[in-house]
Amino acid sequence: MKIDELYQKVIEGLPTKELHPLHKAIMEECCENALNNSQKISDLDTLVDVVHLAFLTCNTTLKGTLLGSLEAVNADQVTLNYRDQTFIISRNSPLLD
Repeated sequence: MKIDELYQKVIEGLPTKELHPLHKAIMEECCENALNNSQKISDLDTLVDVVHLAFLTCNTTLKGTLLGSLEAVNADQVTLNYRDQTFIISRNSPLLD
């Protein structure tokens, strides 16, 4: 299975079909990591569950890090460079809800 195939399977089950570009990049990385697992797990349902869990963990960590950064320097926005993409996230971004 390829990364884009797993990604498509993962997003098929999501309640929303529109992902923020940052969420898409994180989800793609979670798919890469799931497919490269050292346990050699290949069951599709298990891989989808692994990606969901990894994404939720990463997203929670990301929110905390971004909010902490904004508060630490009393900034209105933060610039994040992730996977060759640049994201400018404002203090009131829905990503931080």
